Amino acid sequence: MQLNGKNNMIIITNKFILRPFKKSDAKDLVKYINDKTIYNNTTQVPHPYTPKHAKEWLKKTLLNYRKRKPSSFHFAIEVKNEVVGCVSLMQIEGGHKSEMGYWLAKKYWKKGIMSEAVSELIKYGAKKFQLVRICAYVFTHNEGSQKVLINNKFKKEGLLKKAVLKDDKFIDEILFAKIIK
Repeated sequence: MQLNGKNNMIIITNKFILRPFKKSDAKDLVKYINDKTIYNNTTQVPHPYTPKHAKEWLKKTLLNYRKRKPSSFHFAIEVKNEVVGCVSLMQIEGGHKSEMGYWLAKKYWKKGIMSEAVSELIKYGAKKFQLVRICAYVFTHNEGSQKVLINNKFKKEGLLKKAVLKDDKFIDEILFAKIIK
């Protein structure tokens, strides 16, 4: 890992770059997140994902970067000069805890990118926000995300029955967490 940029907000690895989002990322967001499989594995991503969705989300994200105590922080995952995913800390309570979320374009699955991106996000969260606990909620059918968390030494803390209503169906979630310090 190599940290660069203002406030060490750019992380360079051998496989990808983690960096803050820019307005110009809207096209890549629409291209890669507009996938039914990503929609099926997330709670916040609409489908179809339109340029309007990207523009609105980027506007909120860019404003949050400027806050002294942001409530969330989103890193773009850049591969070959394209944004192909995102890792996020949400509901940040500095000095204590945060929730993590992420997505990655399907063509980059099973290459170790997300496991490494999550590892870098954990280090960043511990350093920047002094986090001691990070949790993640994963649908029971999303085995890939469960593997990413297990690879990063997250522990299952519980099964949340019928925790999410999506497409008129109740979906179970697994709560994972990692204690950093």
